[in-house]
Amino acid sequence: MTNPRTEQQQQYAIGVVMALGAALLSSTAGLAIRFIEESEGWDILLVRSLGYFLFMACYAGFTRRMSFWRSLRETGFYTILGALATTASQICFIFAMLKTTVATVVLTMSATPAVTAVLAFIILGERLRKSSIFVVVAATMGVLIIALGDFAGRDPTGLVLACISCICFSFMLICVKMQNDGGAIKIFLWSSVFTLITALIIKPGFQGSPADFSLCLYLGVVSIGVQHVFIAMALRRVEATLVGLLSRAQAIFGPIWVALFVSEIPSSATVIGGAIVFLALIAEGVLGILHHKRAENALEHM
Repeated sequence: MTNPRTEQQQQYAIGVVMALGAALLSSTAGLAIRFIEESEGWDILLVRSLGYFLFMACYAGFTRRMSFWRSLRETGFYTILGALATTASQICFIFAMLKTTVATVVLTMSATPAVTAVLAFIILGERLRKSSIFVVVAATMGVLIIALGDFAGRDPTGLVLACISCICFSFMLICVKMQNDGGAIKIFLWSSVFTLITALIIKPGFQGSPADFSLCLYLGVVSIGVQHVFIAMALRRVEATLVGLLSRAQAIFGPIWVALFVSEIPSSATVIGGAIVFLALIAEGVLGILHHKRAENALEHM
């Protein structure tokens, strides 16, 4: 007979592996973009969004069947608003990757929890915890250090686009909290449709080699699609705070891949600023887990 505690530990371990796997898949996006030789930003967005939509539509349709497709038709205001914000975020993200280093983009994007906390305070009236205030201040300092390095040494367009992408993605997370007609997956699906339409309007057709097409498809199907499935599976087994903490590993893995395979080395300002942001987020994540554990223990002893 299987020990329930042992089975629970096994499921927890699977959840941790899934969360780390999601971070690894997400971190390969920058490297895949660096290997693309002929295709431009809109080509990447076109195939990426198509691949993601087809993969997630098949996955969601298979797992939820007709109830999913009915819910997709019954879409609310905040779902559409979140999808539009995600579309803007994804467009800015891709073009930021093409304008500056992978490290600058992913480390700037890692400030998303801090930006989300500020937006939640402004829009939803959520109270800012002391740890959240600390993260907001640290993230601001870190991004400013990265900005100083970019403005001094290279075209700052990529950093500006990365900041816009971060803000838009954070706003999408607020929309997820405000909607009452489904989760983030529905927002991502609608976003892929909006991105696909935008790309087709601006640049109809795909330009690039078969290898480029495969890499763009990889970005949509694997780097984003499979990643979202892994996160969903991890959330069924592990608390959300731990999944969020483990997912931040992508900010470390992303710059490592491009440094190893294409010799893209970030500036010292990017490393210092990114380290401040990353360590602050890790500290906040650990404090969040400890707070969650204390709350659970308190409930057990009531």
